[in-house]
This record gives sequence, C-alpha cells and structure tokens, in this order.
Amino acid sequence: GQWTIVSGPSLSLAQFSSTTSGSAVFTPSGGAGMYTLRWTVSNSPCTDATDDVIITVNPVPTADAGTPQTICENGSAILSATFTNGVGIWSVISGPSLSGTQFADNSDAATTFTPSGGMGMYTLRWVVTSSGCPDATDDVVITVNGLPSGDAGINQAICGNASASLSASFVNGTPQWSVVSGPSLLSSQFSNTSSPTATFTPAGGAGTYILRWTVTNAPCAAFTDDVEII
Repeated sequence: GQWTIVSGPSLSLAQFSSTTSGSAVFTPSGGAGMYTLRWTVSNSPCTDATDDVIITVNPVPTADAGTPQTICENGSAILSATFTNGVGIWSVISGPSLSGTQFADNSDAATTFTPSGGMGMYTLRWVVTSSGCPDATDDVVITVNGLPSGDAGINQAICGNASASLSASFVNGTPQWSVVSGPSLLSSQFSNTSSPTATFTPAGGAGTYILRWTVTNAPCAAFTDDVEII
C-alpha cells in the first residue's frame, strides 16, 4: 500500500507519519480545507487497486464575548459578541438565574439579555464550536443594579429656633438630601446630606422648606421623595 495526496492545500507526503501504513497519522500542514488522500495497493502484474478518502480540516474557531456592562434590573443588555470559523451559542454560567430563556436568541452574537433573577452579577459564556476542533469560549459579566427606592419621612412643623430630626429610608443606591424650595436652599442646613437621619437646621428663618431625598443607582433612574418642614 502507498498513500498519496491528489488534492488539497498541501500535497507534501511529509504530512503522513508513514506513507506505507494503512493506519498512518495524517497531520495537515497546509491549513484548513479539503484534502483528498489516495490509498493505492500494488501487486504486479495486477492492476493497482485505489480508493480515496477526504479529510476536511476546519479552521480553528475564535470567540469574543464583548465588553462588560452594567444595567438596571428593569432593563436589558444588548450583547456584542464576535466569532470566526464556527457556530456560537450563549449560556449563563453563574448569577441569580441560569435560565437560557433570558436570551432572546442564544445563537445570536448580538442578542438581547433580559435578567430574570433580579440584581446581581451574571457571567455569560459565548462558546463557538467547529467540528473536529476544541471549542473556543469567552465570558462577559453583566452587572444588574437594583432599582433605587426610599422614603423621605413625615412632614414636620418646628419652631424657628429649632431643628428637625429627619427620618428617611432607602434601598439600592446612594442617597442625598437637597432643598428644592424654601427661604434658604443651602445644603449646609443638613448635618449630613447623605444620612437618612440627618438634622435639618433652617438658615433662612420661618417659612416652608421642601426637602428632597434622592436615591441614585446608575444606570437606573433616580428615585426621589419630598418632605415638608414648616
């Protein structure tokens, strides 16, 4: 028996570990493509017997899952994966929910991911497969921030020479007091503008002060609630 190459990216016989072994190892040196190998058996004066086999060499796949994103828990992420030489598929490998239904189309590199498990960190995996080759994989992290909310507390009436002890609350974000209307808009009227239990000491004298409690947690919309201090 004798191996030869009748067509393909490379015709070098050095690609065979042995050209006379029926169970030789063929290692392509010409890259991806279709190689037609011929096995010829000679026994003179008989006519040679030949048979061909095709070895299809697929290119090595590549995968890039895109850049990390931060979204709000009531939003979605538009993914931006790329790949070559294969077929890609998305999965969730860690996070508050591992459901594949969170992808609009788990075979679309630019699919929409809508988290169903609430806030947290979701690690998404983009796997590209090409028959005969090891899979190419890449991960991307989608951070889901919770919707901010809170309560500015109850309206109060105080004397002009006194202070008001505020009683706000909040979840999922960073809070901040401000004065939106009143005899004075100075932020220095608060003992601490980020404390839910700050003390408010009016600097503008008697009147009605509208204090705003704002909770932010980007990219979610800010939450606001007002309280009236007379």
